Amino acid sequence: MVPPRQEFASTDVQSWEGLIKTINDLMKVGRWLYRGQAHDWPLQPTLERQIKSWALKIGHAPELEKALAREFRRRLRGEEQPFIQDDMLTCLALMRHHGAPTRLLDCSYSPFVAAQTALREGLSRRPVIWCFDADWLNSHYERAIGSAAFDLAPDGKRRTRFDTVSEQQPQLVAHDNPYFLSERLTAHQGIFLFAGDIRRPFRENLKSSQ
Repeated sequence: MVPPRQEFASTDVQSWEGLIKTINDLMKVGRWLYRGQAHDWPLQPTLERQIKSWALKIGHAPELEKALAREFRRRLRGEEQPFIQDDMLTCLALMRHHGAPTRLLDCSYSPFVAAQTALREGLSRRPVIWCFDADWLNSHYERAIGSAAFDLAPDGKRRTRFDTVSEQQPQLVAHDNPYFLSERLTAHQGIFLFAGDIRRPFRENLKSSQ
């Protein structure tokens, strides 16, 4: 039975066969993105968690994100350095790879990659796999911003969803990837989720996608 499409519906899976059945049922009704967690942690990107640990207000997130990206760009050396100067999404993806706090939430197109991540510490805790309806996220994005956001910018450069969302700061959750995929993203079939308005918690952005 497919879980009802409501806010954070959940299914308790007790076996590998049960997981396969749940995945197959989901795939019958849409396209999904998956995130595995070894523990049932709150759904928060590292930037949001870091702001909380620093006892700062989340409203400072946009300024903090810019400051962290600026310092990362100044310090990075090597062949990747030119790619991050004018591409914020590529910059944040590389920051995420190096463990810096960002608004990006790691997900995968593959439920099996998510399952591997969820089970990396065994069953001593409560591993979870979050399943995000990609069509549902896309429909809210188009209602809030419009399909014209996918056009090229006036200078001819490719505009990403992230570019448009970070400029307009709508309250939603979108998904995107840098144009040039790292080996890690390729191997993990990775995709990033991110909040449009990082002055508000990720879950609040997600709940607004109704």
